[in-house]
Amino acid sequence: MDAKKERTSLAVRIFLVIAFLVPFAAGYFGNLFAKERFLEIRVLNVGQGDAILIKTPHNKKVLIDGGPKPGIVGKIPTDFPFFTCNVDVVLLTHSHEDHITGINSVLKRCTSSLLIINDIGSLKEAPKANLQITPGFSGDKFVVDDVNFYILWPQKDFSSSDANNLSIVVLVEYKGYKALFTGDAESDILSKVEKEPVNLLKVPHHGSSDEHLQALLQQIRPEVMAISVGENSFGHPSSQVLGAADSANVRVFRTDKSGDIVIKVDSKGNAKVETP
Repeated sequence: MDAKKERTSLAVRIFLVIAFLVPFAAGYFGNLFAKERFLEIRVLNVGQGDAILIKTPHNKKVLIDGGPKPGIVGKIPTDFPFFTCNVDVVLLTHSHEDHITGINSVLKRCTSSLLIINDIGSLKEAPKANLQITPGFSGDKFVVDDVNFYILWPQKDFSSSDANNLSIVVLVEYKGYKALFTGDAESDILSKVEKEPVNLLKVPHHGSSDEHLQALLQQIRPEVMAISVGENSFGHPSSQVLGAADSANVRVFRTDKSGDIVIKVDSKGNAKVETP
């Protein structure tokens, strides 16, 4: 190949690389310098399981649970310019497969600074050496980008044969907006740890029948309930749960009907729900 053809070929390759990178760079820097920044809460459509990705106004990422399949990694936005997978904080509420399976794949393929987990022995993937690991109990708190994460449950001295009721329960607060993430803890436990109104309730255990839910809704008065649920033989979400929401005039969004449920909260604490 003569020098002219080599230069032409090089120019074409450079053009193709630039054309590929420009849309990603535009999106990245557009978000970086945007006047309005949002807290984004994304209840991911992972089937019959739980996974919530929280993206802070400055693009930090917190993952609560990982769903029942390794493919959760494909739902985590990569970071420009090297398209790396990074999750700043990973929190596992409890060790049931429909919550933990995706966490193993995230720990394998993504970098992370902090892992909050109460049952480290349940992990199949060995955490990386530079990953800080800590348990989560009531009274603990961490902050990411002015977003407050309060761990409300479990208490250190609490024991139960039901792993669901050992779930780490997290209250997320930003500019007065409050979201309660429950793992699979039952409503009688939730009513003990959160007594003030919240804006969003992530319904525990895929909307399984819960005799205490109606009392909880009267106590915390959520505007929106998000149910993470897929095709199942258990009757989730139950008519009892849907009826309680209807009686309390709470808007219900389901991942099996709406796909990913996205809540965006602006700097004044105003929120809107988006579905595909």
